[in-house]
Amino acid sequence: MRTFLSAILLIVAALLTFPATLAVWEQRVLMDEAQFQQLGNEVLAKENVQTALATRISDEVQRYEPRLQGPIVDAAAESIVQRLPDSPPGDLALQTSHELLVRLVRGERLEAEDDRIILDLRPTVDEVISQIPRQIFDADVQLDEDAGRITLVAEEDLSLPFRLARWFDGAALYIAIAPAVVFLIAVVIASHRRTALALGGALIAVSAILRIVLMQTVIRDALLDAAIIDTSSRAAAVDVYDALTASLISQDVIFIAAGAILAGFGLVAGAFHAHEH
Repeated sequence: MRTFLSAILLIVAALLTFPATLAVWEQRVLMDEAQFQQLGNEVLAKENVQTALATRISDEVQRYEPRLQGPIVDAAAESIVQRLPDSPPGDLALQTSHELLVRLVRGERLEAEDDRIILDLRPTVDEVISQIPRQIFDADVQLDEDAGRITLVAEEDLSLPFRLARWFDGAALYIAIAPAVVFLIAVVIASHRRTALALGGALIAVSAILRIVLMQTVIRDALLDAAIIDTSSRAAAVDVYDALTASLISQDVIFIAAGAILAGFGLVAGAFHAHEH
């Protein structure tokens, strides 16, 4: 009976690592400003993301001043966007986005309009305009306060996910330690603890491998299909998704290594114990 219960608990612990790894990543990356900026700069460095941003900024400039010539604005926007990663304007835009993300997830709204996550690239729009040769265009362009502000996520469009995110963030610590607690109980009550340790380690490693496979296949296709409305933005969305999952996968590699070490230790300890008897 103890062996059966221990095996069930080990399987439960392995399943609990799915939400646990997400909770750890949410706290370690999404809620940490430095880690968020690092990840954001990796996204901004992606070629397809830069292409999409340059197009958006060029359109923004020409929306305010149609007399500006398209190819000249496009070239200026592309050149400036390529310099955004790890630059003061890029870091400031990411810092603002992170502040809004934390307010939305944790309900720490300071102003009524903080109901969406914005990537504020107004300084970039200003810089593009300043790059236009004066002999081509010598008039001042008057931008309104929303110029260059790209809405990444609006709460009104994702009210349920945001409510779930707030609950998830509040329970993140408990979610993260749950598999460790269940795993420890399973090993303690097991009739053969070394075998339970080996099996538990193997299950942890396998669950991490399964997460990686799912993120690269089923989850990837489902999330991209659900999120993309304009097919022209798919390449940029793929780059963003790949950057996010690369961060998660690097974390799961640690789970694979930890699981393999536990499994190896359990097997070696079991073999040594058997040899002594």
